[in-house]
Amino acid sequence: MAKKPKKNNGIIFLFTVIAILMFPVGNSVSPNQAMNIAENEVSKMIGDDTVIVEAIGYDLHHEIYQIYLNLTQGNLNQQTDIHVSRDGTALILGEIQHIGTSTDSASQTSRLDIKLGENELSVGSLDAPVTIVEWSDFECPFCNRFYETTIKQIKTNYIDTGKVRYVYKHFPLSFHPAAEISAQAVECANEQGVWYEYHGAIFENQDGTFGKDELIAWSSGIVPDQNAFRTCLESNKYLTKISEDMSYGQSLGVQGTPGSFVNGIKVEGAQPYNVFAALIESELAN
Repeated sequence: MAKKPKKNNGIIFLFTVIAILMFPVGNSVSPNQAMNIAENEVSKMIGDDTVIVEAIGYDLHHEIYQIYLNLTQGNLNQQTDIHVSRDGTALILGEIQHIGTSTDSASQTSRLDIKLGENELSVGSLDAPVTIVEWSDFECPFCNRFYETTIKQIKTNYIDTGKVRYVYKHFPLSFHPAAEISAQAVECANEQGVWYEYHGAIFENQDGTFGKDELIAWSSGIVPDQNAFRTCLESNKYLTKISEDMSYGQSLGVQGTPGSFVNGIKVEGAQPYNVFAALIESELAN
């Protein structure tokens, strides 16, 4: 049985998501078959021929294979892991927590002190008892889904009711060509107080390739002063802030998008609303 390889924490993950994908039902699969499933399905999810996915080892935990993957893109290299059910019917991306070792107590969960500045992209009361900080990428399909299925509900049920402050941090992945300029555009929209509305418009409209022209078009009707918005976007003046956001996220262990913290408790991937709601309620009760 292969040992778990050491991860290179200096390079960002090329993808991150928590999901369960169902495949045709079959008999138990061999370790090599499980590794092939992992390689093939992750390659299809990434959808980029320049990213090479290679399974380099595995462990078997009860009825679940833990598959160790090496992802390379040019000079970038990152190791991560996913899980495949022993019968080969489910691919599970994200952390597996064994029953009996999990806890619902926030006091027993690793908690980081997230430092926030005065010019954060945020919505909600500064005095809210719970703060969610998300590192995200505007071209990431999982971030899109996370916004649509989780953040919108959190805003309605917790942000708008004064219980949660939501802070958005930039984490533009290098293989998403429109991610960085999208981050700049949102910072420019923030100058006119509409960053949240505009960032939602990007997620709701992005579908495939887009760039500066589309970002300007999507700002219409949201950003009041279009001339100021365009001037800001041409200036590239927020590149330093975007880079600092990403570096800070990496220093906290963010390795892909979306990566979130609820009162400093790390939540990886595009987890569903009920996962966040349970953690928020736990924090509100303490």
